[in-house]
Amino acid sequence: MSERKETPHRRPRSLFGPLLLIALGIVFLLNNLGILRGDGWNTVVQLWPLILIVIGLDSLYQRQGLVGAIFIIGLGTVFLLSNFNLLNVNAWQLVLRLWPLLLVAIGLDLIVGRRSLWASLAGLAVLLAILAGVLWLQGVRLGAGQVLSGQEVRQSFQGATRAEIILQSSAGDVYIHSLPGSNELIAGQVASGKSRRIFEEISMQGEQANYRLREDENFGYFWGRAGQRTWDLGLTPTIPLEIHYSQGAGVSNLDLSELQVYALRVNMGVGQTTVTLPAKGEFDGRIEGAVGQLIIIVPKGMELRVRSNLALANIITPAAYRKRDRVYTSPGYETAANRIDLEVGMAVGNVMIREK
Repeated sequence: MSERKETPHRRPRSLFGPLLLIALGIVFLLNNLGILRGDGWNTVVQLWPLILIVIGLDSLYQRQGLVGAIFIIGLGTVFLLSNFNLLNVNAWQLVLRLWPLLLVAIGLDLIVGRRSLWASLAGLAVLLAILAGVLWLQGVRLGAGQVLSGQEVRQSFQGATRAEIILQSSAGDVYIHSLPGSNELIAGQVASGKSRRIFEEISMQGEQANYRLREDENFGYFWGRAGQRTWDLGLTPTIPLEIHYSQGAGVSNLDLSELQVYALRVNMGVGQTTVTLPAKGEFDGRIEGAVGQLIIIVPKGMELRVRSNLALANIITPAAYRKRDRVYTSPGYETAANRIDLEVGMAVGNVMIREK
């Protein structure tokens, strides 16, 4: 009696390599045809989240489970939209706020399991529908929101003719702007409470005021509702300022267009930072970030030179900017009375320079 041999179950071949080659080919083809602006490799770096999406789709195709695939596809989609400035919230905020969807994905995986490709796709569609509904109910937006209840910040000049301002935020939505028509060095409101303690320091060194505002580390912000501004502070435009700003995680909007700035240092951890440069003046500055998006807005009449130090990040500049090695220069920089020499560093993410 002959034994019947069972044909082993063959797993579908991986689509990762072919899909990645197709994506790269399309990018370089569009670049060669002049449809995509800028350097082809810069575009590839900007499209790095496609790797996550391809990995997730390949996992679905090979029926390796739903949870991991959906999680990876979701991450890739969020970061891809953020890289092209199509997402109206910070990518890292969104990921950290929506972590409970992992529990939903696990439940769907237990229901549909690895039954079929179509079942997996149906589970993915259900999760995406839930995600869309949650975002709609959440009313997430990047624009200005209400300031959380907290303490008032108000500090006078104390006879200073210049000032060093040090601002250290742990996490949140921060808005820094000009404070016209006031005799205050700094004024505004910051969120505070049991889990958010604020500290102020002021000292004088000759005619220079040294002011520092900092808060304890706090990650509870990420579980709150979007659109709640945790810092809303105005700085004086009447005396020259040296500004040092740092944030652990969140969204920062620094509008320095009406300020007199003679030095600028910005350090961002994870999130999105928008810096509108001063409209007048000449100084050196440095902006550094770990993971996220940096948007630099250059007012009309201000010229800019950027020395970039990027790892897994790309930079997008106006078409008229000249590039030499890692230095990007606006057309009128060499002869301009108003110009800024800026060092920009980013580990993972993207940098966008826009003219206002």
